[in-house]
Amino acid sequence: RRYAMRRVLRIFPLYWLVLAVNWFFTEVSPTRVFPTLPTDLWQQHMLMQAGKGPFWTIPVEFEYYLVIPFFALAVRALRGNIWAVTAFVAGAIAASSWLWPPSETPLNSLNLGYYLPVFLLGSYAAVLDDQFARTAAPKYEFFALGALGIVFLLFASVAGALLGEEVDKAWQHHNYIGFGALWSFVILAMLRSRESGWLVRLFSSVPLRVLGVISFSTYLWHGPVVRAVLLLGLPNAF
Repeated sequence: RRYAMRRVLRIFPLYWLVLAVNWFFTEVSPTRVFPTLPTDLWQQHMLMQAGKGPFWTIPVEFEYYLVIPFFALAVRALRGNIWAVTAFVAGAIAASSWLWPPSETPLNSLNLGYYLPVFLLGSYAAVLDDQFARTAAPKYEFFALGALGIVFLLFASVAGALLGEEVDKAWQHHNYIGFGALWSFVILAMLRSRESGWLVRLFSSVPLRVLGVISFSTYLWHGPVVRAVLLLGLPNAF
């Protein structure tokens, strides 16, 4: 019950508030700053049956909240044996990738199946973290993997600017399993390589910790901010 309540409170209050504001500035006081959200589409979003713009991620995330208890039960049934859990996760990722091939992922799909491998990698990282909390974790190996992951992820984000040409967005859109694995390594490096220096200090710095706290609300509200900047004719940094 505590888990369900925390998940509901994490998502719905702010999500419904943002939807209500978008609906208001569509139906009551129209403005070009907020994305249009007419009543019928607003109702679909309230029930997580639609996902316009950045809202598409919310139903997918909430769907996995319903899967996590079953994942936990599977780990318990396997008695936390890390090799058995690894085989289970690998099998689940292989099965979901066969049923919902990453190369065929529709843009901003609400179908959890396509993104299930990324979520499973995150849950698997949690199991590894728990395992290493009980044993001698390979701190420096995780630090090296985390550092390499950060370098690759940063390069992927700014590749277009570095290469001087537009990078096909479909490449990132269809290769999310690799990104999920890299971020899992980065998170484990944060948790299990505390003696390893700058990487941990960077992510435990006050600015990034504040950004982490407000990240969900920033994500939900960033659309109107971008639109306002463009409508005001300010330099387009987006």
